[in-house]
Amino acid sequence: MTDPRPLIGLLCNRTEDDGVAADCLRSIYVQALAQGADVDCVLLPTNLTGCAANTLVARLDGVVLTGASSNVAPDRYGAAHAEPAQDIPRDISAFHLIAAACRVGTPLLGICRGLQEMNVACGGSLRPTPPSTDAHPDHHEDLTQCRAQQYAHKHHIQVQPGGLLATLLDHKTDLMVNSLHHQCIDHCALRIEARSADGVVEAGSIPAHGGFALGLQWHPEWFYQTDWLSQRLFRGFGTACRDHLEHKLQAQGARRVASHANV
Repeated sequence: MTDPRPLIGLLCNRTEDDGVAADCLRSIYVQALAQGADVDCVLLPTNLTGCAANTLVARLDGVVLTGASSNVAPDRYGAAHAEPAQDIPRDISAFHLIAAACRVGTPLLGICRGLQEMNVACGGSLRPTPPSTDAHPDHHEDLTQCRAQQYAHKHHIQVQPGGLLATLLDHKTDLMVNSLHHQCIDHCALRIEARSADGVVEAGSIPAHGGFALGLQWHPEWFYQTDWLSQRLFRGFGTACRDHLEHKLQAQGARRVASHANV
């Protein structure tokens, strides 16, 4: 009998289909995690209550907060500016899932919007992404290009020494990433794991989590089959999820032994 594969929950986005609310996400996330992290995936709905998030996370071996075209609602971090691209049901689920994952140490991976959610959930804030210049990186997609070109590597990041990301990447410090986001971290409540040349936080982790809780501003799900950086990230996340699953199975076994001993 083979060992079970870790079960990962991917947070959906709230959309509308023919006037009816729907929860969905791009299938490329599932493909990248299934192949790159060697895990099984289930989709998590939006508008979760705190109780539901706790129950789900207890049954999962990892949680992924995917990217999205929407942004975190400004009132979540005390800002008053207008933000038309909001997804309040997703905000609700994301903050409950982050709290639940941190409470029990379930591995957590945030991608693009997911990094921003992690920062705001920990008490940080966001701001508009700076405009591109000749001297600074390009953080925006060119909508006149095809998807593959939009998600091509755009700029360098500098990985900070001594962190989770540096460990996953064999302490390499200068790497290329793709970058497509309309908001970025302002006040950072995370441990900064990487920056771009213009100072934008490109990766951060949650020290209080005590394990794998890493957010990325770029999109490793694209080109995961050939990109070394993406492969390292998904492999590291998969390993953390397998370790978490093994720990849960050992704890369950210990409880069964103890219950039999008390009969």
